Amino acid sequence: MRYGIINILRLGEVCEAEDAITTAFRSSCGAVKFKNKSKDLIQNSTIQFQEFRIFFVYLRQYFEFYLIYKKIDNNGDGKLSLKEFTQVVPALNK
Repeated sequence: MRYGIINILRLGEVCEAEDAITTAFRSSCGAVKFKNKSKDLIQNSTIQFQEFRIFFVYLRQYFEFYLIYKKIDNNGDGKLSLKEFTQVVPALNK
């Protein structure tokens, strides 16, 4: 996926959110159940046309989660400490 994002779409800065993109992709694969299709075909690693819209719904949601997490993670270590989390709680109550 990284190769396609960087070299084909030329969106290298998006690679920071690769986990959000991958999770959205995996969540949308097989989201639509097709009649007369085997279970293996439904659960493969491709998105059918009917699932394409669902992919973008998931992508937006997971990307928003990613941005929120990145904003809370003040020291940039990829982990939320209790201190980082408690600092943001008042803003969540607004």
